[in-house]
Amino acid sequence: MTEEEKKERKADYDRKYRKANLNKVTAYIKKWALANKDKTSANNKRYMDKNANNPEYRARLRRNDTKSRNVPCNKKKKALRQKTHRLDNLAEYRRKEKEDRDALTDTYVKKRITETNSLSMSDIPQLLIKAKRAHLKGTRLIKEQENERQKD
Repeated sequence: MTEEEKKERKADYDRKYRKANLNKVTAYIKKWALANKDKTSANNKRYMDKNANNPEYRARLRRNDTKSRNVPCNKKKKALRQKTHRLDNLAEYRRKEKEDRDALTDTYVKKRITETNSLSMSDIPQLLIKAKRAHLKGTRLIKEQENERQKD
């Protein structure tokens, strides 16, 4: 058996092994890459320099770059992360909302204004916020007085 036949036989064995144990091999490669960051970085740089003018390599780079930007599954993952974060920190969000409601902060007043129309929060002028805050204070005062009358 010649040297080339031995190399081909070993390469064939390696391909079959990797195909059969893909998860195991991938985990090993990731572990090695984390332990040898300087070698990994040098290897990647050498590979990029070598293949800089290769059209297949450049096409693959563009494809991967496009994948990570506007893929719907990434948007779904982001939405799921936001939802789980909100659920995990629900008590904190409720405490903050209560503080905003009690203090009649600009954000709270803007939310009250925008929930009944198509304006965005950035469209609302400060003068309108002041007017709405005065309106909310007045309605609160009226409700408090009505509650006192009912108790008596």
